[in-house]
Amino acid sequence: MSKEISGKMKLIPGCEYPPANEQVFIGRMIDDLQSQLKELYPEGNTLRQAHPKMHGCVAAEFIVQDNLPDDLKVGLFKEPQTYKANIRFSNANSEIKHDYDKDVRGMAIKIFGVEGEKEHKGVKDNDTQDFILINHEVFMSKNVEEFHKIIHALTQGKASLMLFLLNPFHWSILFRLIGSQKRCAQVLDTKYWSTTPYLFGNNRAVKYHVQPVNDGPAEGEMMKADKNFLRTNMKKTLSQKDVFFDFFIQFQADANLMPVEDPTVKWTSPFIKIARIKIPKQEFDTIEQDYYGNDLSFSPWHCLKEHRPLGGLNRARKSVYYTMSDFWHSRNDAYSSKT
Repeated sequence: MSKEISGKMKLIPGCEYPPANEQVFIGRMIDDLQSQLKELYPEGNTLRQAHPKMHGCVAAEFIVQDNLPDDLKVGLFKEPQTYKANIRFSNANSEIKHDYDKDVRGMAIKIFGVEGEKEHKGVKDNDTQDFILINHEVFMSKNVEEFHKIIHALTQGKASLMLFLLNPFHWSILFRLIGSQKRCAQVLDTKYWSTTPYLFGNNRAVKYHVQPVNDGPAEGEMMKADKNFLRTNMKKTLSQKDVFFDFFIQFQADANLMPVEDPTVKWTSPFIKIARIKIPKQEFDTIEQDYYGNDLSFSPWHCLKEHRPLGGLNRARKSVYYTMSDFWHSRNDAYSSKT
């Protein structure tokens, strides 16, 4: 739905506007991603296509804030409650690289014991709510068609990617891509954003934001001699103390200035704290925990209906995440049966 005001379309808050050809590009994207994984892992164990390098999967608590205003008591945040959770920290690049390389860092949160009607009907995820965030406030592509073009260029090799990015028509993508690539010394002392919007109740849209609230910076330095220094720094910090993050929502105040369908646009409305995350002091660097964390599947569609994902990128994720998760899990199951 939309309205015409002075010849210009007036977008309605909380509404989506999917283009007619979106599913075509989603299908092509899945084909490209599967081909890339087959090339990266011709045989043997197959890692996920995005965020394959895990710094650690840690036990956590997701604590819904007391005394929220009535209009914020929605879905997961309806009542003050402490949920058990796991958090997986990762690098985004499809290839496993040195932590000193510039990259996008991910924070994927899986909350357990969440009752209520879910968007995804899978048995394994009946009681979970996932939040997927990165350490950059906006996404690199405006829509699914543009994202497919990036994925296609990425999966065709470095020469194809360079030709794509050097095309003047793609320079806006290049600048956004460069802006998202950062060095990081400590994932426990980093801010994260959802970049994409989500429903908050019936007709309101929000984005999510997480920021650290620790007493001083967490232990960490960039050590070129240690290609896994982000894990090393996590281990050092969590061997000594608890770590905390605050969880915020950001409402869509104007549907035209803060669009649902374009995640490259930074929203300017205030952040509202509604929960706190506690990562207690712990030892997570074990073979068993690594296996568990690398086997976990995350999706923004593992959620209550009150928090349904919005926008083209999230609609693409619905197909891409589940298809690709089944793909790499099935390859690993086949590999395990042979060994």
